[in-house]
Amino acid sequence: EPTKKCRILIVTEEPEEDWVEKREEFSLDNNEVIIIWSRPFKGKPNLKNWSEVIERLIKECKDSKIDLLVFDTISTFFPINREKDSDEWLNALIPLYEFTRINVGVLLVHHFRKGAGEEAQAFRGSGVLGSFPSNIIEFIRDPEGYQYRRILKTYGRFSQAMPRTLIELQLDMKYKTLGDPILVSKKHRKEKIITILKESKEPLSCKDILNIYITHIKQLDGVTITLRSIQNYMQELLENGIVIIADERVYPLSSAKCA
Repeated sequence: EPTKKCRILIVTEEPEEDWVEKREEFSLDNNEVIIIWSRPFKGKPNLKNWSEVIERLIKECKDSKIDLLVFDTISTFFPINREKDSDEWLNALIPLYEFTRINVGVLLVHHFRKGAGEEAQAFRGSGVLGSFPSNIIEFIRDPEGYQYRRILKTYGRFSQAMPRTLIELQLDMKYKTLGDPILVSKKHRKEKIITILKESKEPLSCKDILNIYITHIKQLDGVTITLRSIQNYMQELLENGIVIIADERVYPLSSAKCA
């Protein structure tokens, strides 16, 4: 979707010097307003500390005309001692409504729990957290093992958001949207099958293609495939006129039994 530049305030657990490097890495200029609050607490805050910093942040957002406030990560800054305690989460979350009242968006960065989970339940802590934001976006590794690809799984109230999107980090350090992960994976595998057929000097059966795929391609990119999948892909390629049947053989029943 189209985006626009905005003024950002980031409350981060990272040291300030890391952000000096990030500015160079992402070629950020001085006209791009990114204010960094690095480690505003000396220790784990309590509710009193939390209320005080919220007031300071509201003033900063108004004075600097901030559009987006980011907490990275909330487990570092939120006044929560028992992650399963819903009351503690509510006491930490409810004050954030003050930012949306002054038209400041809030982005909360959080970690997955062990074992993750499905349907927007992968995050650590009480289920209260899942009911609070307008949108939850889970940022997960590509299950097929591509190092620079991530899948965004989105749940929430924005109907125009894509439920699953595959993105890939490019050499210019920007992410490119590749599309639906299933369709991208399917396209990639069909391209590999076409390459195998082109490089072969003789016709190949589906089993031949599977053996070549397992022997050569899987070792390179870690992508697994089954004989049934290859048969389905070959049928699609055949219907689209990309491949042709070069040879078909029929064996008598007695021979089939011997085989």
